[in-house]
Amino acid sequence: MRILLTILFLSCQLLNGQEWVEMMKSSNANFYEIQAKYYQDWSQYKDQKSKGHKAFKRWEYFWESRVLPDGSFPSKKLLWDAYHNQKLKSSVNADESNWEPLGPTSWNAGTGWNPGNGRINAIAQSPQDTNIIYVGSPSGGLWKSEDHGENWSILSNDIPVQGVSGIAIHPENDSIIYISTGDFDGGDTYSLGVLKSLDAGASWDTTGLSWNISNQFLGGKIAFHPIHHDIIFVCSNNGLFRSDDLGDSWTKILNGSVNDIEFKYGSDSTIFVSTNAFYKSDNLGNDFESIDVPVLDGVNRMLIAVNQVDSIVYCLTGQSSDSGFEGLYKSTDGGNSFTTIRNDPNYFGYEVDASDEGGQSWYDMGFAIDPVNPDEIYIGGVNVFRSLDGGESFYIKSHWIYPNNHGYTHADIHSIEFIGNTLYVGSDGGVFMSKNKGEDFINLSFGLNIMQFYAMSNVPDNSEIILAGAQDNGVNAYSNGAWKHFLGADGMESLINPEDPNNYFGSTQNGSIYYTNDGGLTYEYTDDLPEGAPWVTRMEIDAAYSELIYAGGNKEVWVWDGQGWIQLSNFTFSQSGVIKAIKSLTADKIIAAKSKKIFITEDYGTTWENITSNLPVSGNSISYLDVNPDNHSEIWVALSSYSDKKVYFTDDRGASWTNISKDLPSIPVNCVQYVKGSDGGIYVATDMGVYYTDNTLEEYIPWMKDLPSVVVTELTIDQGANKIRASTYGRGLWESDLYIPDTGGASINNPDFDNRISTRYNGSDIVISFQFEQKTALDLIVYNQLGQPILYRNIEAKYNQVQIPIKRLAKGIYFCTYKSNGFIITQPVVIN
Repeated sequence: MRILLTILFLSCQLLNGQEWVEMMKSSNANFYEIQAKYYQDWSQYKDQKSKGHKAFKRWEYFWESRVLPDGSFPSKKLLWDAYHNQKLKSSVNADESNWEPLGPTSWNAGTGWNPGNGRINAIAQSPQDTNIIYVGSPSGGLWKSEDHGENWSILSNDIPVQGVSGIAIHPENDSIIYISTGDFDGGDTYSLGVLKSLDAGASWDTTGLSWNISNQFLGGKIAFHPIHHDIIFVCSNNGLFRSDDLGDSWTKILNGSVNDIEFKYGSDSTIFVSTNAFYKSDNLGNDFESIDVPVLDGVNRMLIAVNQVDSIVYCLTGQSSDSGFEGLYKSTDGGNSFTTIRNDPNYFGYEVDASDEGGQSWYDMGFAIDPVNPDEIYIGGVNVFRSLDGGESFYIKSHWIYPNNHGYTHADIHSIEFIGNTLYVGSDGGVFMSKNKGEDFINLSFGLNIMQFYAMSNVPDNSEIILAGAQDNGVNAYSNGAWKHFLGADGMESLINPEDPNNYFGSTQNGSIYYTNDGGLTYEYTDDLPEGAPWVTRMEIDAAYSELIYAGGNKEVWVWDGQGWIQLSNFTFSQSGVIKAIKSLTADKIIAAKSKKIFITEDYGTTWENITSNLPVSGNSISYLDVNPDNHSEIWVALSSYSDKKVYFTDDRGASWTNISKDLPSIPVNCVQYVKGSDGGIYVATDMGVYYTDNTLEEYIPWMKDLPSVVVTELTIDQGANKIRASTYGRGLWESDLYIPDTGGASINNPDFDNRISTRYNGSDIVISFQFEQKTALDLIVYNQLGQPILYRNIEAKYNQVQIPIKRLAKGIYFCTYKSNGFIITQPVVIN
């Protein structure tokens, strides 16, 4: 039965099955409600090992320390303001860092079982030049290749959000590119809506669909109308949007979380759209028909594929109860009715013969048909399957374990695209290509620096080996400029024995800890922690006995003596969260932090003292701590919050704490590292870069020149090599020289200076008025909404006025920054 619907009457589908999936995609999402619903549902399916559990745990880990106290998600404006303020600070305080990427941009399989470079959500190819392809990573930005994947360059370093889940290239001019930002599939990065570039990605600007339209907007697929090229559509968790003027303004034409849009070939008005149901519109979305698809079970996700020769439309669906394969459906009358091709077996599972149950279709799902031959079908969940007979039978074409006899595209398929005769696959390990119908896949990922690292480690003052754990790409070892894949799964914390660099420990999700004594050629598995462990399990080598390691469980601190795990703590504050940090200081002295409490023992765990004192943990979460190795009473603590309570310091062993957040931006701090022997020198890693301060500075200095605006998860300092290293969630590992302390520095505030300048827009020009007693030399920089400088001007000011024509600037808010003799002010101006 078809029901004619207009935008006034559209409503979201009723929730069923895995209700938490729909809740995650809601624009009014609440973290604690989603979390509670997930564990209620998971109790029914936890025997189906790992089916969707890992993807949820990634989302949970990212947001648990970042949501507001009531469980609501932070406004994107907080990140935007922080980015703009950081740009201003960098223009005043000389940022002398020199960050360079360390990768990995390729992989050596080593002893791991799922090597890769990082996750790809979107793939596009230039309509004018088939050698030019683009890929979008959910936290690693937009990348471009001009030689069909032989080499890659990043196009989004200066965008304050590095996630890309949709790419659209103008059909007639490939210099015009649109991207939807954030992570539509996983949801564990920030989003700023839809951005556009008019110069092939060299610079970016906002469109009419940005964070001020919807705080929780997550953009997915974005597409130009194939005939009317001024029209653009974007799928999102908050509806389907259409722009009729190349993105200047947008209209929501369908409610709900929209997964896909396809166009009927040869028609200038018919579109097909899917939420967890199928819709058809014959007037570009002014109204829709709901078309019945004869599904057997509840649907959590639906994708569409269209043939360009016949009027054949396919629907691929995931099952809402356990995210396994629900069905494949076919229409031979242009999407007016559908018949069932098959509802089994489970092509979204792990097995090569699709014999297992469940899956994670809410997170990974790909679908494509040959544009000419409608019987050639490709579907992806964990693996890729192909049919050559219209879906009557499928055969596996890539498997998630490396190496194998079926082909390899890494686990978790997010995108399958047929462009011409070339098949592209985007997965959690990169982008792969086949020119022979999936018989062989070529890895195009080498050169992409998009690894999502959770943690890293190296031996203090020894740069020979670095270990880093990455989402879905295991633990990776860096030595002598090369990377090797040590462990598979989701890589987490790792340790290197300072007395034997061939002996190191690596961990995967939820505290699965392995060790090697031969530099990773072989490894052995330790026992599970008896109480279980958090998603990222923090570990530490004993300061006196390198054969002992500590690990933080769900409640307690444990020690591994080579034979098994021994419980070292007996905290009564279980409600204070999991173990977030451990520091071994001497043979007897250990500090451990939970989410809300800090404890210290000086008798090797016999007694523990709570030293949280006046630390403002209410509404905040402890993310990291560091200790002065020469004075254990000096401790620094990082907090994850959007307030002015970011970094705290104690010099009396926690009897009292002092807020040393100074002028840090109001975004979460993920790590703090003390510079040994300095005057209180510390580096902090935030959700948008790295900052430095010490006792001689009144403020923090941005330390992020050439470092992308990306979540920095952990820092290590190698003072012997004068290096600081940063692991990032989406852009791999980076390295810079250390800051050289300087007691200089001018004030960046002067109210009198501020009062003598006014900025306005008169309809055609920016008009600046000055009121100075004598001639004053000024530098003017005009920034766009992305914080990018777009105009420079040297001005000699007194009692005068300057008019700057702005005919070439788009409508919106701009920021005029004036600098003179060490002073700086910024004034906004609205161009309408």
